[in-house]
Amino acid sequence: MSHQYRDWRDFLTRSLDDWMPKDELYHLLHTASLVGLFTCIFVKSSLRDRIRNISAAEVKRGMNGLHGNKVGTSRFTFGLL
Repeated sequence: MSHQYRDWRDFLTRSLDDWMPKDELYHLLHTASLVGLFTCIFVKSSLRDRIRNISAAEVKRGMNGLHGNKVGTSRFTFGLL
């Protein structure tokens, strides 16, 4: 992860910690960086234990996978009580 994406991740994490009520904490579940796109998935701490089977994939498309048209996907299972 580049330092710019790391800085964004840290900024978003601090912002959630600073601005959300203390009884609604969020945890970083997954990050993905593609060309020109950085994705962070946060989950409410009260729901974190219900999420299982976290996986992610990146598919490089177009121009032999070198430029643009990258596709990222994340998948997880959310358990019901």
